[in-house]
Amino acid sequence: MKTNPAPSLRASPCPKGLSFGWGRLAARFSLMTAALIGAVVLSVAITVIRSQKGLLELESRERLDTVMDGVARIAQESIDASDELMLISYLKHLRRDRPELALAEVTRRGRTSTLGAPAPPTSSPMAGGTLSLQPRPRPAPRLITLTRTAVERVAVTYTVKTLPSGDQAPEVSVSSAGLNLKVPGDAVLTRTEERKPLAVVVRLGFLEDSIQSEISRRLEPMVRRIGAIAATFMALGWLGAFYLGKLLTNPISALTLAVGAVGRGKLDTTVAEDRGDEVGLLEHTFNEMTTRIKELVDQREDVLHTLTHELNTPLAGLKGYLELWGDRKLPPEAQAEVLGTMTAAVLRMEGSLGNALRLFKGPAGQGAGPRKVVWVDDVFTGVLAILAPVASSKKIAVHPLPSEASDFVVADEDTLRQVVSNLVSNAFKYTPEGGEVRLGLESGEGEVRFWVADTGRGIAPEDLPHIFTKFYRGSRPAEGSADPGQRIPGSGLGLSIAHKAVTSMGGSIRVESEPGKGSKFIISLPRVPAQTEARQETP
Repeated sequence: MKTNPAPSLRASPCPKGLSFGWGRLAARFSLMTAALIGAVVLSVAITVIRSQKGLLELESRERLDTVMDGVARIAQESIDASDELMLISYLKHLRRDRPELALAEVTRRGRTSTLGAPAPPTSSPMAGGTLSLQPRPRPAPRLITLTRTAVERVAVTYTVKTLPSGDQAPEVSVSSAGLNLKVPGDAVLTRTEERKPLAVVVRLGFLEDSIQSEISRRLEPMVRRIGAIAATFMALGWLGAFYLGKLLTNPISALTLAVGAVGRGKLDTTVAEDRGDEVGLLEHTFNEMTTRIKELVDQREDVLHTLTHELNTPLAGLKGYLELWGDRKLPPEAQAEVLGTMTAAVLRMEGSLGNALRLFKGPAGQGAGPRKVVWVDDVFTGVLAILAPVASSKKIAVHPLPSEASDFVVADEDTLRQVVSNLVSNAFKYTPEGGEVRLGLESGEGEVRFWVADTGRGIAPEDLPHIFTKFYRGSRPAEGSADPGQRIPGSGLGLSIAHKAVTSMGGSIRVESEPGKGSKFIISLPRVPAQTEARQETP
């Protein structure tokens, strides 16, 4: 029987209604991450643009200050040269070169000269008591005004009167640092100006909209570059968010599908363990959990099937004895012996229940009962006594162990009886009427070997590798059998139980069979298992 590997949910199709790898959790996670990335990128882009705009505004302000410094120098020269037209001419020339210069005012001796002007003041809609319809005036342009003052340089006379003391005279020295006067005594300093100096105030008004337009024009290429870079990073971030969301939620989706499959009874479901993080640990834990659940379910089924099989074997003997008793075919002198055999069969059925539970309580060999010296020939004698009615009803000639064949093993007696009962029962079941069943026992070095041979239908060669598999049934009757149309009876549990029991005792079981000529099952058991403790009973 071929077994299919456990399916992996990563490779299985998604059930209807669940988008594998892209469910609500993945969508929410990806959208939140994409929104966060977009907010960060936009914040950085806006900060850079504002910073650059501030630098351009500072540069424009410094440029206006430079223009004002030039105008102040011309104003000072015009005062020094007593040329009033020099400053006016320069301002006219400056207005032609700089369209953003909307207003220039020069105030000299209380008189103000203006070049250019803001929009005229709005007039009242009522003129002479009558309503006049006029177009709505435009708002006055916003101006950035800067002011500089130039003062005429007037000669100043300083008079120093000294009152020397002693013989020292005042000392006067002139250097690039200025005039240095050293008076040994007291001195009086008098300052005299020829006249009050002339002050010229220059006020320039620059159009704010024009300056902002220039800033925007210079900022536009940078905004485009920053926008392109921001869009690129946002696209990459969104792709990364979607990929990360899928990467993080795929295992959760697979686990969800796996849990649903396990809930529907598919206990061999597993998920792919392809991660080394906490999610990978969760996947590994889930696989271990499903494996353990499957083991427990299989163990429960094994217990039920084993109990059923173990009860059917002695029940068949009891049924045979009861049929003989009912048909009054038992002589009176044999009734006492039959009653004893039937009582022993019932007791062994009771023991089989506990034995089966112990056998499947844990891993192989750990559920067996206490080991002791068990004589194999005695076990065969007890099993034949229970199953004798089955052989008699089919007129099967049973060749028991020779009288000189006797040996022992250190094992659990119930487990050994379970093995022998299954093999003998199968031999009677598959041997046709008038056939033969032979039993054998021989001793080897450190082991005991016994067998059960029949003249039944035999086993097909293609079935031999699978006969110890639980629930395996031959696909067709053995070639050459007397009833080729009849399927092989049974549940397919007897040989599986025998194989598990022999393995638990540290032994081995094999079969020799030829279609149409019968089968021979050979069991080899160590006389004293390696794990047997020294204090156990020895012959």
